[in-house]
Parts: sequence; structure tokens; C-alpha cells
Amino acid sequence: MTRDEVIELLSFAQAIDRRNVGDAETAAWSVMLADTDATDAATVVRKHFQTSTEWLMPVHIVQGVRDLERARLDAFGDVGFDPALFTMDVPADELVALEIKSRNERAELVKRGLLVKHPSTRLETRLDGPMKAVGR
Repeated sequence: MTRDEVIELLSFAQAIDRRNVGDAETAAWSVMLADTDATDAATVVRKHFQTSTEWLMPVHIVQGVRDLERARLDAFGDVGFDPALFTMDVPADELVALEIKSRNERAELVKRGLLVKHPSTRLETRLDGPMKAVGR
């Protein structure tokens, strides 16, 4: 998350729980959430305030985003690999490495919500950005 995204997130939290948000808090939260997707973090924060009376901490967001990513992977199923790999003229040992790389890249897209499957047809769709939650 960028500093501005963290400020937006903490401002939302402040409006609910009256926490103090200054430069020190923003800097600390920015470090803790540096590798966190802002859209997913906002989803987790909304859910946290809807379902919990616990004081919101970075760990709630980090764990919540991991749970979202895990749920996306579970719903997607086998991420597979890019079938175009088999049209490439490369030695078998290189093909295995390319397949592993392709699976990892596709898994990352699924975790971020950028590669989804339609629930009924199971056809894949590549998105330009993460899907926005309703009301965002």
C-alpha cells in the first residue's frame, strides 16, 4: 500500500473508533502494510468493523488479506499453466522450469483477484485491476 492509501484506510478507521492518526502512526502502518493490496485491505477493514469489537491492528489486515487470497485460490481450483508453453521449442528441463514459473504467476494473479473463473462456466477471465467491493 502507498502512504496515501494507508492514510485513507486509517482515516476510515479513525471515523469509527476515534483512534489518533498522525505522521508516526501513518509511517508505522505503512511499513506493516507495504506489501498489502489496498482494495483487499479496505475489504478486510470493513469486514472487521462489521464483525468484531477488537481494536484494529495491522495483523488483522495482513491475516484477512491472506484469508481472501486463500479463498480465491480455493475457489479457482488448479491454477494450471499457460498452454502456450507446449508450443515452444525448448528442452524438457527448461519446459519444467517454465511451467513452474507459469503456475506461480497464475497463482499470484488469482490471489490478487486478477484472474477469475465464472462460477457456472468455469471460463477464465483476466481483469485489468482487482474487482471492487460493492459500496467502495
